[in-house]
Amino acid sequence: METPASLGKAIDDVFSKHDGMPDVNIYGAHLVGKHGVTRYGERPIVCTIADDTKEMIILENSWVYLKGMQCFVSEHRTISQQNAHCKPYEEKLKNNVKDVPKDGNVDK
Repeated sequence: METPASLGKAIDDVFSKHDGMPDVNIYGAHLVGKHGVTRYGERPIVCTIADDTKEMIILENSWVYLKGMQCFVSEHRTISQQNAHCKPYEEKLKNNVKDVPKDGNVDK
């Protein structure tokens, strides 16, 4: 059975080994999903990083440092949270697009 402390230590080991960033203060680490349920791959780990600066560095650069590994780092937990995060930006883009006439001639 994994404990939050052991998960936090495992995540810290990955960041120190692959990202070159030791002592990442991780809290609230837990596994997502039910134990023993058939699925593709391992159960995801959700955690919180206390230092905002290190969090941004990890989020921006993890795709480089974790290349070739079967893991990834994401800011959002679920598809619905990702959609909720992107929705205001999509609406803003829709509102800023000028109406173009059907014939495509903007000079009219």
